[in-house]
Amino acid sequence: METVRVEVYKEYENGTLGLGVRVVDDEATVADLLEVWEPLSDDPGVRKRYASGTGSCRGCVNNCCNSAFVIPDLIAFKAVCRETGTTAGECLDRWFDPESREAGILRWRYGPCVFLKDRLCSIYRQRSLICRFYLCTNMLGETEQMIYSVVTAGISALYVRLEERGLLNPVDRGLTGFEQALRDLVKEYRDHPGTMEFLKADGYHEVMLKAFP
Repeated sequence: METVRVEVYKEYENGTLGLGVRVVDDEATVADLLEVWEPLSDDPGVRKRYASGTGSCRGCVNNCCNSAFVIPDLIAFKAVCRETGTTAGECLDRWFDPESREAGILRWRYGPCVFLKDRLCSIYRQRSLICRFYLCTNMLGETEQMIYSVVTAGISALYVRLEERGLLNPVDRGLTGFEQALRDLVKEYRDHPGTMEFLKADGYHEVMLKAFP
């Protein structure tokens, strides 16, 4: 019998029905969370603001990939490098927005996403956690915070690894408030237990959810 490590449930919070996840096994990993979370994008029982009445993210007319602000996590970054046969430096030069990179913000080229081909994601199996977790539905507060922490720790781990390799060298220039806030957030998470999990992992199945209480 397959072990259930993470459960999905619905509950009212402040008068609004929200989606939540419950970790029921201390050995649960980010892969276990993704296993129950990703199918929700095509679950008609989960209300989505922009699903055009279909209950599914497939064929969504809004297609968030057209204007998405995607900063990859370390595991997704390594997966893209492996899949495309590029080094970390080549990946940065080829697919990251140069102006954002100058400011110390590691985001894919956008408007639309550089990996969007014929309205489909060309790196779907290697896509970032931001993309995997995005769901235009109401979430319970604790669940939203856990997902936020997982994603941010993965992003912070990428910054740490690229800094270690001398591949992240922001230009000394003025930053917008948004840019500064992002850099401060990454700095805040540098020593987070979850960031340490990402740094030592090769896949999401090695990142323990107990690092995100």
